[in-house]
Amino acid sequence: MVSLARIRADLEDLAEIGRGEAGGSYRLAYSPAELAARAWFARRLGEAGLEARVDPADNLIGRLGSPKGPALVIGSHLDTVPGGGDFDGALGVIAGLEVARAVREGPALRHPLEVIAFADEEQARFLPGLGGARAMALGVDPAEFVATR
Repeated sequence: MVSLARIRADLEDLAEIGRGEAGGSYRLAYSPAELAARAWFARRLGEAGLEARVDPADNLIGRLGSPKGPALVIGSHLDTVPGGGDFDGALGVIAGLEVARAVREGPALRHPLEVIAFADEEQARFLPGLGGARAMALGVDPAEFVATR
């Protein structure tokens, strides 16, 4: 069952990572704050029973169910623009996490479920925007990411 209290608690915890003195989030891609958010989210994925991994484009992926076959995918990002809001990106990954928790507690799905925190979505610090999502959707060579970091 979906827990609004759990969603709220996760959003509040995540919002504190990279919180600016005047408010807002400062989790630029690959900054210490964004890396801390990724570590926090990886722990949450594990606590929810998902197998966490990082793909060649640095997307953090939690998988529930069989390690083989096509998966249903829910995702967003953990990085922010300077002074970004508490829900931008965060709500998508937390919603995906909560769906995975509900699925784990309820009837099994016919396909695995993946919750993804896409890498470098906001800043385009190293490539044109939507870095991790672009790599996954368009099949961009992961070597392009490694060469530009």
